[in-house]
Amino acid sequence: MSFSRPTISELRSVYPETKKKFDKGNLWGFLVLRWTSFYPTWLLIRLGFSPNAVTILSLVAGVAGAALLAIGRNEMDIVGAALINLWNWLDYVDGNIARYKRTETSYGHFMDETVGNVVIVAMGIGSGIGAYNGNSPKFLPFLQEHGIPGLFLVALALLGVWAYTLRFLFRHLRQHFANTFPSASVSPELTGVERGYQKISSVIDHAVSLLPPLLLYDAIFSGMGAFIVVYAFLFTVSAAISLMQLVIMAKRSLVGNVGRGGDHSGNKVTDPVRSMPEKTNRRIQT
Repeated sequence: MSFSRPTISELRSVYPETKKKFDKGNLWGFLVLRWTSFYPTWLLIRLGFSPNAVTILSLVAGVAGAALLAIGRNEMDIVGAALINLWNWLDYVDGNIARYKRTETSYGHFMDETVGNVVIVAMGIGSGIGAYNGNSPKFLPFLQEHGIPGLFLVALALLGVWAYTLRFLFRHLRQHFANTFPSASVSPELTGVERGYQKISSVIDHAVSLLPPLLLYDAIFSGMGAFIVVYAFLFTVSAAISLMQLVIMAKRSLVGNVGRGGDHSGNKVTDPVRSMPEKTNRRIQT
């Protein structure tokens, strides 16, 4: 196997079944982005790109796309939305390269996760400012007719950004509880409420994966206001569910700790059901 001149078949061969199962939690990523990402991976490896270089390239594309969205001109919004979709695509490419070259590191994962968080937040802010500046003619008249100021779109976008931040925080706190209190993550079976939360959370995660293509569609048809509504709604619901799941886990951990007379283990435990997967629950893609 040549690390500098791989074939598409070789790139696909290092895509493990465990990763494939993990990717199924992201509808758009699993059905479209992952399977098409092997082609740019093939090209970028031959051009000498490292995984971290691709991550930086994706950051530039995502932030530039968000900046163009903020301008509020239709042609800029289309280019901006296309760049954000490019970020989403490249986010799969860097992982492909790392697995193929066997250069996966914790630093690379941290860098990739950080870039994803930055772009998702920037996408929300940029789309809110852009809608206020003019690229939502189908939505702004509705606001004007009902006496609602255009700043409402900016506020709604910021609500989505804040909800995304809380969602990220709650899910990491759940992982912390799972590692700190084994009794919180190991239970005979899930309650009906917990199963319901998991199902809703899974549906929301699939819907979140569709935000980049939805953004491009709305940019083309001047419907950025509609995108902002969906963005804010999905992340607000997801944050609320994550909070309820965290509360349930925290209660279980406290009850388990009291039941052992106040003693708890410091061993790291990862539960496949309740612990947060590394990327799917963080962002639109992996």
